[in-house]
Amino acid sequence: MTPRPPDISEATAADLSPIAELLSIAFADEYAPLFTRGDDARRRCLEAIMTHGFLEWRDSTVVCRADGKLVGVAILRWTPRQPRRRVLPCLQALAAVIGWPRALLAMGSLLLTPEQRPPRGACELLVLAVHPEHRQRGIARRLVAACEDAACARGRSRITVAVDVRNAPAIALYQSCGFRHVESRLILADLLAFRASRYHRMQKRVDLSKWQNASS
Repeated sequence: MTPRPPDISEATAADLSPIAELLSIAFADEYAPLFTRGDDARRRCLEAIMTHGFLEWRDSTVVCRADGKLVGVAILRWTPRQPRRRVLPCLQALAAVIGWPRALLAMGSLLLTPEQRPPRGACELLVLAVHPEHRQRGIARRLVAACEDAACARGRSRITVAVDVRNAPAIALYQSCGFRHVESRLILADLLAFRASRYHRMQKRVDLSKWQNASS
């Protein structure tokens, strides 16, 4: 029996836990300095972070499912406004999983990480992740294409993304998808890694006329 191709769709509220689990696996190395208690601890902490407004995901998240399992996710940000963050509930939820010392470090990292705010007329690709067992199958490229469709639907002419300069595979992927380097800058606190890193900001212009012609 031929396996069904992966399905791309918008995320629902029921996807919170699967998305957190996927992120905990896909970015295990980045979260290792604070979350040393395994994938389940990382998943629970990420659920708290997403629930309490430190990682916007409800507004526009695209997921990929293969054989009923969530294997890819892309999260877009539309607005430059600061999200409503619930610091104390998030801190308490983190402490229940990793203890107060690490929870305080994690919260400090979250609060110090500069917000990646999209410029006018653009949207920001905050997260692009694919399960390690499903990489090199074109899923990331399909998720980027779905993000472009979402941007067109909202009349956004550009998509921007910040990529760690050490992440050569991600940079190559975005370049192959039409993104171009705009600037490089040092971000003093990576999300939950608590370290300084240099990032490339990349951008792609979206052809709104294709969407307008298709919808007319």
